[in-house]
Amino acid sequence: FKFNGREVYQWDQTLDDVTIYVTAPPHVTKGNQIAVEILPTHLRLGLVGGTQWFLDEPTFGIVDVSESTWSLEDGNIITIYLTKAHRGE
Repeated sequence: FKFNGREVYQWDQTLDDVTIYVTAPPHVTKGNQIAVEILPTHLRLGLVGGTQWFLDEPTFGIVDVSESTWSLEDGNIITIYLTKAHRGE
């Protein structure tokens, strides 16, 4: 997904899950600097203490929140794993 010519995120999916990849801002080096809200029908991503989300989108399907998670990988990629509540949606 691109906005104003800048890549915001990449994603892929299977019948069971969706994985979203977001490049973290250069000053973000630890997971505790990142705020992620995974809700059944919405996803938000921002910085701890920030006043705005830089990703604030509906999920277009119901997410199993208890089976979904996120991590900061390789120091600069925020990877969000969303498990679908209904396989194939």
